[in-house]
Amino acid sequence: MRGELTPVELVEDEAPTTTGASAPTRRGWGERVRQVPGRVWWTVAVLVVVVAASAVVAQAQARADREERLAQIARAGPPLGTPLVAAWHVDARSVLGFHGDLVIATGPDDGLLGIDVRDGAVRWRRVGAGDAGTCRLTPRPTDPSPVGREQSTTGGAVPVLLICENRRAATPSERGAAVIVLDPATGEVERTVRLDMALLTSVVTEDALAGIARDEAGYVLAAGWSLLTGEKLWSYRSTRPHPDGWLGNQGTSFWADADGLYAVGRDWAVGLDPATGEALAAGPAGAAGDQQLDRFTALDGTVVEVVHRDGEVRTEARGPDGGTRWTRDTHAVRSLADDGTAGGLLLTARDGTGAEAVDLRTGERIWASDEIRLFGLAGPLVLSGLVIASTGHQDDAGLVALDADTGRVVWRTAEEDGAPGSELFTDGARVLVLGEVDGALHLVARDVRTGAVAWRTAVPPDSTDVQLLPDRTVLVGGRTGLTAFRPAVRSERSAHDAG
Repeated sequence: MRGELTPVELVEDEAPTTTGASAPTRRGWGERVRQVPGRVWWTVAVLVVVVAASAVVAQAQARADREERLAQIARAGPPLGTPLVAAWHVDARSVLGFHGDLVIATGPDDGLLGIDVRDGAVRWRRVGAGDAGTCRLTPRPTDPSPVGREQSTTGGAVPVLLICENRRAATPSERGAAVIVLDPATGEVERTVRLDMALLTSVVTEDALAGIARDEAGYVLAAGWSLLTGEKLWSYRSTRPHPDGWLGNQGTSFWADADGLYAVGRDWAVGLDPATGEALAAGPAGAAGDQQLDRFTALDGTVVEVVHRDGEVRTEARGPDGGTRWTRDTHAVRSLADDGTAGGLLLTARDGTGAEAVDLRTGERIWASDEIRLFGLAGPLVLSGLVIASTGHQDDAGLVALDADTGRVVWRTAEEDGAPGSELFTDGARVLVLGEVDGALHLVARDVRTGAVAWRTAVPPDSTDVQLLPDRTVLVGGRTGLTAFRPAVRSERSAHDAG
């Protein structure tokens, strides 16, 4: 009934009496966290901030390093951001080399031309240089840089050195040779040093030239000459003939550098000091008979050395401290450009049948591919995590880009880009080759990541090779002459786009 109260009896349950030790009291995670001292939390927070900051700094440094490498690649290669157009053309045959701001080339009459790299103007002509006109440009330690003409110790412009031989002679001893010293400004002959032997290889040290060869009887010959007076400074003839024969020099390797002149056969070796002609105790790799084929330093500081030893080619990797990391019976190949996106990768050739990628630290194989060739062909380039090189196949030569981590094909071309004899050039974002497109030869620039054509420029139909001049001009050579290509100036670019 409403308004009435019903009595209720409240009964209080008594907690069970415990004997012995008290039961533990349960505490939640929140209470436990609240009981952690504040100084511990500050320590943890500082560690987290330090680790995060270190990661950010490392990533920023890696980006900065890669950007600097890309900038170096761009400075070393041709400017490919816009199409190249013909800047000048000269009726010349082959390029012997570069000297300051000159291209030294052979002319249509087998003479010599000094061509200004800036505008293609022929500064001088020299007809009939050398015996039968077979010459090669010989570098020297004081050769001028592409930026400007350095001065020699005598106060004049550093001269051009050419070694010219009479190739029509039947034997090396009949050939003879001459070193022609030219004034780079006028092409006039300053002096001619007559050599009584044809040199298989030579080296110039300061104002002297030293060379080595072998005569038809099999004796190893070597000598040194003063480039100032023509005087023979020293001469050498082996005490016995070596049986390989001189024609083609089968079985024997000859090479020269600032440290020595070398001839190495199957079971013999000759090493001479180029300054004195005195015998050397060891070859360039530190052991008698070793031939150093290549030596370079990888981005991580690993020193890679390729040597020919006991009839085999070996690659040795050493750490920055000089200690040997590993040795493999393979031929390592240096990349023409490497932006660091495939860190720890070293490319090696597989007996002309393909390529392998090995770990720089351990020498273990990462992947192998039959898609590319690394000897005497275009590439390789290591850019944007890709390995770009020529397929090397004569029938369907082209470019292939492989994933640097797996060796998987990412893109390939259908045109004859990267055909044997066509070198690759890059600015880091694009790759330039001489290739056939729609039945005509072009300079073709492709995007590194996708292989898509960025632009193309027609070249003379008889073009056979491409070179990069010291000022980054692209020089295309063929039977009808040399043509230089550069980015168009504003007016030229407008006309190019309109066409």
